[in-house]
Amino acid sequence: MPCIKKNVLDTGAISYRIQVKAKNERTGKFEAKVMTCRKPVELTERQYERKLQRISYEFEDKFRKSMNGLLAVDNDILFIDYANKWLEKVKNTKSLNYYVKGKDSIKKFYAYFGNIKLNQITPIQGYKKEIQILNDKEAKILAQYLDTEPNPRWKIALLTILFMGLRRGELAGLEWKDIDYENKTMTIQRSVQDIVDFGLITKDPKTENSKRTISMPDKLIGYLKEYQAWWDNQKYYLGDRWKDTDRLFCTEDGKTISPGLFRVWLQKTLTKAGLPKVSLHSLRHTNITLQLIAGVDMKTVSARAGHSKASTTSDFYSHFIKNSDIHASEIINKMFE
Repeated sequence: MPCIKKNVLDTGAISYRIQVKAKNERTGKFEAKVMTCRKPVELTERQYERKLQRISYEFEDKFRKSMNGLLAVDNDILFIDYANKWLEKVKNTKSLNYYVKGKDSIKKFYAYFGNIKLNQITPIQGYKKEIQILNDKEAKILAQYLDTEPNPRWKIALLTILFMGLRRGELAGLEWKDIDYENKTMTIQRSVQDIVDFGLITKDPKTENSKRTISMPDKLIGYLKEYQAWWDNQKYYLGDRWKDTDRLFCTEDGKTISPGLFRVWLQKTLTKAGLPKVSLHSLRHTNITLQLIAGVDMKTVSARAGHSKASTTSDFYSHFIKNSDIHASEIINKMFE
């Protein structure tokens, strides 16, 4: 809450000292800032002090937002001016892919309300898009079909997402040194993105928690060992034509693969398997929801998914958690029948 202190100058004029404090989310510490303003002659003290309350809260809000990387909003600012300020901020704080997509979105929005004041634009209430998944029977059918898939890259790439719930960029960045057969773990520590005007880039995963080491099921380990033998033979066969790479999934001559190619592989596989069309990310959703329905605790599911916090998992998959809760109550009910 702002602290306002009145001060009477030698000239008889009245000034006010406003001090505000806000928490710096990066350091966890509170910081302070001060401003002074003088009462206009035409206003009484009572009139100005009412106005001063609004000024002090606006000052506090701007200070808090600027300290934590947010933009303070000027009521008269045009949408395009605000958007460009926002774009300049995310350029230094977000990923290159986020910046490029934001820049492209602003170009599209400009045609509709670029020169309209921001406070004249009414926000549209957002909605939650329904999550598409394969149910447990469909997931099993997909796994059984992939077991017979003749293309080893298609087979192992899609099984890895289904078994481990990786994001497509994480899958494209996976290297053999990330696979620990002895400890039965997989380490996710890089991601590949295909960015307009920049091409394929390798970067850190989405969030700090996305860097993770998670256990692999025995069945996937068996698939990976078979695939590695094929991969080694492919590398030996191509000789000097093979690019020096350790990536599990690459082009036929060892070059970095576009994550978008996995989507093509999935759609062709779903058609051949007679399964409903879902997105590649739906395999990740399927992995997470099947864990929740099976009763795996939220903290473990969140850690395996690489979410920044468990609340992200619980918020996003609340519908499936509710179903699990209902199922649990039905089991308890049967126990006491």
